[in-house]
Amino acid sequence: MRALLLTLSLAMLLGLTACNDRKYFIPNVVYSPTDAILVDGRAVLKITRDGITFKNGEFVTKSGKGDTVLPAGFHYVNQSSRYIIAANDSSDVIVLSRGHGTMVKKLTLSYPLVSAKIYGRRIIYMLENDMFGMYDFKASKKQVEIKVGEAYAIDNRVTNPLVLNGGNTMAVPSLDGKILLINPKNPHGAQSISIGTENVFNNVIYLDKIADRRIIAATPRKLISFKKGSNHKYEAQIADVDITGSTVYAATQDGRILKLSSTLKVLAEKKFDYAEFLSIGVVGNRVYAVDKQGAVVVLDRKLSRSSVYKIDKVKDYTFISGSRLYIDRKVIILPKLPL
Repeated sequence: MRALLLTLSLAMLLGLTACNDRKYFIPNVVYSPTDAILVDGRAVLKITRDGITFKNGEFVTKSGKGDTVLPAGFHYVNQSSRYIIAANDSSDVIVLSRGHGTMVKKLTLSYPLVSAKIYGRRIIYMLENDMFGMYDFKASKKQVEIKVGEAYAIDNRVTNPLVLNGGNTMAVPSLDGKILLINPKNPHGAQSISIGTENVFNNVIYLDKIADRRIIAATPRKLISFKKGSNHKYEAQIADVDITGSTVYAATQDGRILKLSSTLKVLAEKKFDYAEFLSIGVVGNRVYAVDKQGAVVVLDRKLSRSSVYKIDKVKDYTFISGSRLYIDRKVIILPKLPL
């Protein structure tokens, strides 16, 4: 069931002429998700690109609930099929076995960990001072650690490294607008691709493979699509990105939802005046986007139809995990928001 709410023109006028002249997204018709909201009383320890860690040690990832509980003070970073990697703000890193939570390795790095990937017996990582490293946790040996550049700011959306070419190449996002292409067998011979030139808005906030073997990457100022001999870019104020098959969906901070091809040609666009989107996710045959003022927009994949649901204003965080949307201490069951 969904309750229909009509916004009166007087309310719209008052909202658009507030004392600070700030304009907000106020759709003509909004729905109240009466049976789609659950209350989550857990306090949050840390939000990262790929997970929420709660203070009780539980965590959720992009795919769903974590399968173990983390030690006090440690937050989820990434996982493989066998291991979980977690870190704290004091430069400590732990590797746990999935399911059991058994401690496999604990190490202390020179700076706090920002992003990491476990591949085989190696941890490929980036530290908050923009230093790249590789550590063999079976042999307890640091294989390489190299300063890449200068980190002027760190966005909590910083993405983790990506495995390419069956493990022969690792794509490691730096904090200064580069993607390092590294052969794990020869990490000192890294190549780099520059995708950003700004000093502040330069963190790589999205990195993934797409169906035609392209790499899709994003900074807060642009989207990049690249493979050998073919690079494309789309400049916008990027809030979040999701891909399905060979299609890219992006939400922007100026209220647009974009559907793009693998070469970043705009296939469809939907504009919501004064919206400031924070996150986007494709779940089933629907696209979901969250506005800073608490509106959840539901669209079909063609972006031709949409419905808007009103939740509370986002104060701290928004995160899509499987078919669930976490907004502060609420959980919204996305399939219960019909189009």
